[in-house]
Amino acid sequence: MANEPTTYRAANDAYTGMLAISLIALAVGSTLLYLDYQQYPEANPKPPEKKAPAAIKLEAPPVVAPPVQDPEMKKDDEKKDEKTDEKKDEKKE
Repeated sequence: MANEPTTYRAANDAYTGMLAISLIALAVGSTLLYLDYQQYPEANPKPPEKKAPAAIKLEAPPVVAPPVQDPEMKKDDEKKDEKTDEKKDEKKE
């Protein structure tokens, strides 16, 4: 009995489980791909018709008069400008 060959059974380890999971994932993915492919029609759709572009009319923009400023507002603006100039002069000193 000493000369009999010994046989060992292959162990199922983590790699065998990962191989089974990847086989199942491939089968599910292939099935989903087939189902998605079946939704498309067999014939090619007609290409869209080409239409000539519509004629473009170029028009000048309407002329708008500049806004009229009240003389009192001008005086107020000048006072504000003077105040800002004074502040700038103070910062420089």
